[in-house]
Amino acid sequence: MTIECPICGSSNLERTLSTEILKGDLGKATSYKQISYMCLGCESEGDFFKENTDAINLALDTLRNEYVKSTLDYFADNKINFSSVERILNLPQRTLTKWKNGVSQPSAAGVALLKFLRVFPWLLDVAEHSYDYDTSQKIFLRSAFNMMLHKTSFSEDDTMEAGAFITNKSKLMYIYTEKNGETLPAKKNLMNPNNLSAGIDQNVLWDRNTAMINNLEHDNEIKLFSYL
Repeated sequence: MTIECPICGSSNLERTLSTEILKGDLGKATSYKQISYMCLGCESEGDFFKENTDAINLALDTLRNEYVKSTLDYFADNKINFSSVERILNLPQRTLTKWKNGVSQPSAAGVALLKFLRVFPWLLDVAEHSYDYDTSQKIFLRSAFNMMLHKTSFSEDDTMEAGAFITNKSKLMYIYTEKNGETLPAKKNLMNPNNLSAGIDQNVLWDRNTAMINNLEHDNEIKLFSYL
């Protein structure tokens, strides 16, 4: 069957095949072959006959399987029992095993759930505590604090200090790092959230539960975690 340009009707078409990269979530990516046509008569070009749809859908399926595999491998590597996850999230028994073995495929909502659990695994702890708000805040802060410790450099060139301010209404824990011999404003400024920006006009972030101040000029950092 002769194929024709949908613009001018010419059959003088040039077909090209290229490799394209489809980027997805969680840093995943896959490739697919893309078909393109160019009409030598009117110089129009593109996917005239919608031949790339199947290839793109197949690439999206590949990415979905990668999301599932990444999360379930994370569970296995960290000794998180599938049956425990299913119990916590009220999923039918052996759901995760079926997903892992390809017996069934998760819905779009199921894939989204796995993405959240891969990025924020502490959400399982939140679910296990029946989504209680105050408990959830403490779980979040504990996770953030532990992550911060893992990412903090304890080199000999840095000055490290940790402490806490405790009142009858709240507790605030902080880690202070000093680099290159520079000093940030006196720590008394930390007592009042309204004074956190004193002497620092850059990148101030404060909310009800957490705060982080970065002084980019001097590469010093104060990280705060407050239990209210």
